[in-house]
This record gives sequence, C-alpha cells and structure tokens, in this order.
Amino acid sequence: VEEIKTTPIEEVTISRDMDLTVRTGLSREDFIKLISGVKEDTSGFFEENAGLIYDLCEKYQINEIFFCGLIAGESGWRIADNHRRTHNYISLMSKGGLIRFSSVEDGLEKAAIALHDNYLTQGGRFYYGPTLAGVKTRFCPASSTWINLIYGNMQRILK
Repeated sequence: VEEIKTTPIEEVTISRDMDLTVRTGLSREDFIKLISGVKEDTSGFFEENAGLIYDLCEKYQINEIFFCGLIAGESGWRIADNHRRTHNYISLMSKGGLIRFSSVEDGLEKAAIALHDNYLTQGGRFYYGPTLAGVKTRFCPASSTWINLIYGNMQRILK
C-alpha cells in the first residue's frame, strides 16, 4: 500500500506568480478544515461546498486556494444573488450575460472545466500561462485590480 503524503495546513504556500495547476498537497479533510475556518465565508457557501471544490480541483488540476479565491473575487464571499440564481460562480459570460447552470454542482464543475480547458492548459483558447497574470489576460483584461483582488482572497483563506 502506497502512503499518500499530504502537506500540513501551516505549510501551504501561495505566491502571486505561482502555477495555478499545482495543488496544495492538502488532504481532503484538511482542506475542508481550512475552508471551514475562513471568517469571510459568512453565508457558509465555501464550507458547505468544500468537499466538492476539493474533488473538482483534483479532477481538473486546479489549485484549491486559487479556485476559492477566484469564486470569492467574482461572486463575493457571500455569493451575490445573480451568481446564486445562475449557479455561475466565476462570472462565465455569453452574449453579455451570466451563463445559467442547473445546480451548484453543475456550476462549480463547469467553472473548473472552463478554467482547466481554456485558461490553464497549454493550447487552450485563452491560455497565456498558468499564473494569475496569464489567466487575467483574457479572463478579466480590462481590470487593473483583478490580480490583487484574487490574490488577496487567496491570502484570506490561509490567514
């Protein structure tokens, strides 16, 4: 039986120019514990969906802290009403409006797929490198504050 090495919560590191396809190394239980302690999560959305978020990040090779930081940046920590109604947590747009998904699970999975396929994988339609700056290039090109917003949210998770 191969022993799976996991990273202790206090050893998880992030940086502004980190590779967003590299996972934290946390176990599922430790990730859930970490997210459960985020005081900005006043609606409980992140805590409630931590297991699902972890599983999707594992499936689509996305850093869990980045994925949560992006959701918080696009939907707010409380998850804005329009994002709740559409189950669209990272502001995926079509024809000038938020795309509507059928459920929390569907919305989070479509977000993970879009990030993986389009932004974080070489050859993806919007791939400019697997970093915050690379994702921003086509995800939120007009914003001068997007990287600081997302990175700031990522730092709040680890406080």
